[in-house]
Amino acid sequence: MGHETQSEVSHAGLDPSQRLLKAEKIRRLVETVKPWEGAQVLDIGTGAGVIAGSLAQAVRPNGELHSVDVVDERVEKSGFQFTLIEDATLPFPDGSFDIVLSNHVIEHVGLEPEQRRHVNEVHRVLRPHGVLYMATATRWLLMEPHYHLPFLSWLPRPAASLYLRATKRGTDYDCFLASHRQLRYFLADAGFAWKEPIVEAMHQMADIEEPAGLKRALLTAPAPVLKALRPVIPTIIFLARKNGRAP
Repeated sequence: MGHETQSEVSHAGLDPSQRLLKAEKIRRLVETVKPWEGAQVLDIGTGAGVIAGSLAQAVRPNGELHSVDVVDERVEKSGFQFTLIEDATLPFPDGSFDIVLSNHVIEHVGLEPEQRRHVNEVHRVLRPHGVLYMATATRWLLMEPHYHLPFLSWLPRPAASLYLRATKRGTDYDCFLASHRQLRYFLADAGFAWKEPIVEAMHQMADIEEPAGLKRALLTAPAPVLKALRPVIPTIIFLARKNGRAP
């Protein structure tokens, strides 16, 4: 996962094999509402560059993929155009892209005003009826996903930082996991219509990862079961469209 603001530690996922699996999930989910071939695509939060490099192949031969991050941690550098940025401001004209990806980025851009700005910037650079794929961790996870400490994201910011120092995992808690309600509000306020493809995402993960046992049973559960479990599923995913109806 990439990030837009400097933090004391890197939270980017740099394992190529896991990044390729994530890229395939993103590709499949987005293409249910928007074709990749020939598209102008922006990937916010380059990280290892593996997702950008993989998805760049999907837009060929006539499309382009641009990727931005505040640091350069790429292990994959081919197939896409990379730009260093300083904050949530995107260095592109209005209406530049058909598809924008914000994959586990919004929790790293800052507090609520910066998160709102991130969503507004995405809306600005999208073309009419362009599509945003946005994924982030839910705030109410028992185990916080960046520092792997129980209940860390539940705590007020000062208490979370004290917890990090007490456990010698860091000094200041630099991730800002928004609530589900906040994310929906940011999208609506920016002018997006959206759907949450959690059932499709879980089923795609089962197909791509080919897990066994309990994990496979969960990922392949019927839609009503997965919808009922949504509050405890660790990832929130939106497919959002600029203007018009939800994807």
